[in-house]
Amino acid sequence: MFQHVDIITLVDGCLDRFREVFILENIEVERMIPVQEVRVLGNRFGLEHVFYNVILKAVDAMDGRCNKKMKATVTPLEDLSSVEVTFSDTGWGVREDLLIEIFATYFTDKRNGNAFGLGIVKDVVENHGGKVLVESRLGVGSTFIIHLPVMQMN
Repeated sequence: MFQHVDIITLVDGCLDRFREVFILENIEVERMIPVQEVRVLGNRFGLEHVFYNVILKAVDAMDGRCNKKMKATVTPLEDLSSVEVTFSDTGWGVREDLLIEIFATYFTDKRNGNAFGLGIVKDVVENHGGKVLVESRLGVGSTFIIHLPVMQMN
C-alpha cells in the first residue's frame, strides 16, 4: 500500500537504527540531509528495506578496512520532480565486471551470501517509479544512487 512518505525522516531513521553498528565497527558517518520535508508516494516498509539493505551492504563492504566512512546524502533535484538518495562507503569496492550483475536476482560474489539484497532493492525502487545505480572503484569504495519521484504539492 502506497502512502505519503517523508524521505528525510525515513533515511534519518534508518541511519539511527544502525548507530550502534557504526560505533562497534568504528564507521564515521556523514549525513548531508536537508531539513525540509521531501515526500514520495510509496510503501514505507519497502523503502526502509531498500535503505537498510544498502546501509548493511556498505557496512559489510568496509569489513577489514582501516579508514571506514559512510556518507548519506539526500538531494532534491533541481526540477523538483525527483529526489536522489546516495550512500557512499570506503569499502573494498566492486570489480568492474561484476557491476552489471549485482542487481540480478540471486547474484552474490560472497561465499556465504544470500543473494537477495540488491535484486530486491532494484525491484522495490523500480516499483516506486525510480531507478538505482551504482558507481564503484575496486579498493576505493562504492556509491549507491537511488532516484525516486517526488510527490507534487499543489
